Amino acid sequence: MIVPNLHLLTVEAAAVAREARPGQFVILRAEQDGERIPLSLSDWDEAAGTISVIVMNVGSTTGRLAALAAGDDVPTVSVRSAIRRRSTPTERSSAWPGATASAASTRSHAR
Repeated sequence: MIVPNLHLLTVEAAAVAREARPGQFVILRAEQDGERIPLSLSDWDEAAGTISVIVMNVGSTTGRLAALAAGDDVPTVSVRSAIRRRSTPTERSSAWPGATASAASTRSHAR
């Protein structure tokens, strides 16, 4: 938690981190069939295969994202450009058979 309703979420998503560019945003889901939330990329580390976003807890879906703990799954992570063209497909992860996920775990950090 950065402040009571702002959370820094760092997600392992190697395919997304490789394609990340300034001005892009990611689509996250807190649950497999949940609402798709677009969030601006705040940071990424291609070598570590991670991306970071800041989540403002203002509703049920952002509340579920803010409540994620280290090691929790994020069912969907994909990167989009500002002009709404998909930059990279989501990849399947062996962590969840049948899911359209590209993130194997999450780490929430306070900075």
